[in-house]
Amino acid sequence: MFVAYSASITGWKHCKPLIVVDGTFLKGKYKGTLFVACAKDGNNGIFPLTFGVGDWENNLSWEWFMSRLKETFGNCNEVLCIISDRHQSIERAIYLVFKETAFHGVCTFHFKQNIKARFKKIGAGELFESAARA
Repeated sequence: MFVAYSASITGWKHCKPLIVVDGTFLKGKYKGTLFVACAKDGNNGIFPLTFGVGDWENNLSWEWFMSRLKETFGNCNEVLCIISDRHQSIERAIYLVFKETAFHGVCTFHFKQNIKARFKKIGAGELFESAARA
């Protein structure tokens, strides 16, 4: 299931060419993965674009979601920047679906968490955050 409201589709033309995507697992009666995509509007606010539900976070599901995202919102005149965590399926899907019209960036929050986990003793997470905000 892929849902994009008319207000999001028409409002996209007023947003920055920056899309943030993520997925999370669903619990309870209905299992699967919730995929979401948001943009930044002209006031730097979060602008919801779309959401979808798939079986799980894998290459095929992310390719499906990115294909639908491009089909619905891909008429941007600028190169897109798509931000996500470091999930390999997301990066692969961006490369396959958007090819030369978008590039992938890594969310600094998730990157900082990876640095903190790997370099616990030297406080590298805080150093990275300072550098990222500079």
